Amino acid sequence: MANNLSFLTKSKFTKKNGKKFNQQGLTFDWTGKNNSDEILSLYKVNKSINYDEFLQSFNTWCTPGLNFHYINKNGDYKILPAGNSPIRFEKHNPLIPQIRSSSLTGWKEQIKLQKYYQIDDTAKNGYLVSANNKLFISKDYISNYWEPISRFDRINEVLSLEKPHNVPRAKYLQNDLLSPYAKQLLKICLPIIIDKKILLNSLEKQALNKLCRWNYILSSKDNTSSVYTLFFYNLLKCTFQDELGDKLFSEYTFISSVSTRKIFELIDENKSNVFDNVRTKEIENRNYTIFIAFKNAVKQGTQLFGTDDISKWKYGLIHTIEPEHILSRNKFIKNVFEIGKYPIGGNNTTILNTDWNYSVPFSSVVYPSVRFVCDLSDTNIYFSLPGGVSGNPQNSNFKDQFQLWLNGGYISISLSKNPNSNFKLKTLIKKKK
Repeated sequence: MANNLSFLTKSKFTKKNGKKFNQQGLTFDWTGKNNSDEILSLYKVNKSINYDEFLQSFNTWCTPGLNFHYINKNGDYKILPAGNSPIRFEKHNPLIPQIRSSSLTGWKEQIKLQKYYQIDDTAKNGYLVSANNKLFISKDYISNYWEPISRFDRINEVLSLEKPHNVPRAKYLQNDLLSPYAKQLLKICLPIIIDKKILLNSLEKQALNKLCRWNYILSSKDNTSSVYTLFFYNLLKCTFQDELGDKLFSEYTFISSVSTRKIFELIDENKSNVFDNVRTKEIENRNYTIFIAFKNAVKQGTQLFGTDDISKWKYGLIHTIEPEHILSRNKFIKNVFEIGKYPIGGNNTTILNTDWNYSVPFSSVVYPSVRFVCDLSDTNIYFSLPGGVSGNPQNSNFKDQFQLWLNGGYISISLSKNPNSNFKLKTLIKKKK
């Protein structure tokens, strides 16, 4: 799929750079243009009875690249990345457009990921974990859109401590709000702020004391979660916005996983000059940027919440969820399809992933589209939806699961013609006399 993007010739950037873009077109290639049959792959996965059949199921899988987990009753555990990926020539930089005057800047070939990157973890811990994080190191460029390792680390932490692994524990785990990322970031930043504590006012000292005692759980009812989130947001702005400007900063942070990983890397290594504010004559460093970001965060908190009483800075007042129906984008009928706006905890580094767009804080734009737990030795499955099974607002099932989903609840559905004794079609709640 090599498409000439002629609209670039009309852009401000093109006009500024003159003849180059008037004479050349921009083309792109995509692994998705290949013949493929992902539905057939999934059908074969569900019919496979051993690992070889499971592996062969992905011969017709092309895009998107996904990680599949394989577990059998003999204790064999594998993670299988599946999909097509281009292999580029050494001189090809995959992150920027390339001039195709040289044949060495294109794609050398395409490979099936499952043939090269099978991750074998046979019964090492009794479980497999992946959370959109980077699972393997490749000499070839695969992608840069990995999630921070925080959610992966937290799942591992909980599963290694809690046994047996069963349905109730899985339900709890899917609603976990603790952020290892926040813990690691504050481990670096807090000593720097404490070292300059004498320069803080009384409100800033209160906020600092709360961060020092924080349990790293981003609960919607917690006020320290707000202090941390505002600090993190201002840390991003103080680090990147002066170099990028407002528009590029918005585009760079649009996919939050990239900037989340990068800011921690820069803070941890402390080798970059990106911490210098190019808008000032002075040369700022990492420690100064961290300190100023914290002061800005407390100031922003008083403005957002309208009070300097930090106990009233509930995270759920700024971190919300507002599920959208596809038809709610029409302003004339939006009210018919609205479910409402509700407080929610977590962020993009917690197992309960409630990601927000860093350039438009702080409402969540990413959240679980379904919660699902299945014990293969059980005849029941457990799930909940952030809405209901019907898209019709006149239907009683339009949003009947939302409150259940929001509060971490699940519906039990039997897969057997004869449900076991634990299955209940309804739960009756009686008021105690």
